[in-house]
Amino acid sequence: MINANSYNNQVYKESYLASYWQNAWYGAKRVVGVTNPGPSPDPVPAPDPTQPFSDVPPTQEFHQWIMELYQSGVVQGYPDGTFKPEQGINRAEVLKIILEAFKVPLSTSGSLPFSDVSTSDWFYKYVLTAYQKGIIEGYPDGTFKPGNNVNRVECLKMALETAE
Repeated sequence: MINANSYNNQVYKESYLASYWQNAWYGAKRVVGVTNPGPSPDPVPAPDPTQPFSDVPPTQEFHQWIMELYQSGVVQGYPDGTFKPEQGINRAEVLKIILEAFKVPLSTSGSLPFSDVSTSDWFYKYVLTAYQKGIIEGYPDGTFKPGNNVNRVECLKMALETAE
């Protein structure tokens, strides 16, 4: 990879498999307009299916439950191989997790009254399903606010409504 670091104003060619980058590697993109990219780089090692998230070691408090959700296909984590267990979760993400965990069949047709949810959004089918089943109602202003962090009460309500 090409590393243009700012601390000594130089550009280096180095391997993304170097020890420093093992925990810092996020991803790569092709530079637009390159006609001869040269030989393919070494492949990124496949993640360990028993330890897919670099930030969820077996000693982490919720490791067992995160792994159960991962192994059942409910959560996938982030492209950089992390789960980000300390990061907040938004309303769309928690709705997906709840519906997937309860194995609720997803709706593919219908419309929503929410001005902030489009049919092209990755979470559309989850919001549509939850709305059609009466799990969610949205806000009085006609929005669902999918990107807002969910609070415990909202999360519990969605889970309880889904479990009925």
